Amino acid sequence: MGSLLEESRRFRLWQDAGAPDVLALGHGAEWESNYPHWEALYESVRQRLRATDILSESERFELLYVLARDNEDEQVADILAGAPAAVNQLIPAIFDYPDPDARWQFAIILPLALGVSAMGYLQRLLQDDNEYVRRRAHAAVDRLLGE
Repeated sequence: MGSLLEESRRFRLWQDAGAPDVLALGHGAEWESNYPHWEALYESVRQRLRATDILSESERFELLYVLARDNEDEQVADILAGAPAAVNQLIPAIFDYPDPDARWQFAIILPLALGVSAMGYLQRLLQDDNEYVRRRAHAAVDRLLGE
């Protein structure tokens, strides 16, 4: 298993190679699920977050990328939910991050990692251009308010 950046690069190489035979396997929209090295990628995320609280800019970007790609199993989201220091570092980037698959998962992560202090950030996600992001943010707000 490599570092977070190495494992993310390995995923990108697999993706660039056409995520081998994804369409032939009939997985279509869930093509990421066919990646054969998810466990190594998950472990690289865990190890990186255990190593230090300070993430580099490239690590923050790659964490959001990996979060977005793991939108079916949501294991990266589960890992981040237990890492409030990392979540706080990702907040400045999430609102402009181009992939809604990262933003809707972040709506779930925020209250788990930050509790009620996530409310202001969720309010911003309630204004997201993507309907699914808004719905997930709304559900997170409702949970925080006990509704």
